[in-house]
Amino acid sequence: MGSEFFPTSLLGLFAAAVMAAILSSVSAYVIVASSAFGANIYRYFAKDGADEKKVIRFQRAAVIVISLAAFLMSLEPDLVFAVALLATAGLGASFGPLVMFGIYTNKINKYGAVSSIVVGLVTVIVWYYSGMSNYLYEAIPGMVLSTIVLLGVSKATGGPDESITEGFNKYIAMLKSNKEKAKAEREKA
Repeated sequence: MGSEFFPTSLLGLFAAAVMAAILSSVSAYVIVASSAFGANIYRYFAKDGADEKKVIRFQRAAVIVISLAAFLMSLEPDLVFAVALLATAGLGASFGPLVMFGIYTNKINKYGAVSSIVVGLVTVIVWYYSGMSNYLYEAIPGMVLSTIVLLGVSKATGGPDESITEGFNKYIAMLKSNKEKAKAEREKA
């Protein structure tokens, strides 16, 4: 279709731009992942004290391992898409209810939050590997159970902390104040 509207040389330039953006993103992901392995995992478990040379060697090896794993995953046509869907469902079910309730209510606490994250993730994994995702996308039951656990555990463990309630009330007061200021400015104009 593009050849109908653009000359071949311009199509080649467009394709090169798309490939450059893809490769730039992929290299950034690989570098971030290998740095995380080196800085967080290797330094934590290094018995002899991780000096910079050893950490850099470990990070370089991690780049190779991560790249090979990505390459091997790409050989299976639908695997990357399935992993992306599962990761999205896991993140959404684990953190979605917590973020939404954290923004819009002060009825939750840290025990409910941690329980919600765990239940959301476990539900997604169990739902996916039980084969039920053929009938219903695993994020839906994950989010439902995560929400129920978030509210239930928060209520069962005494509700929100006073500092959370105080911070939430300050946040709501700030929003109302900003809304009133914006309304006054609109009326002036």
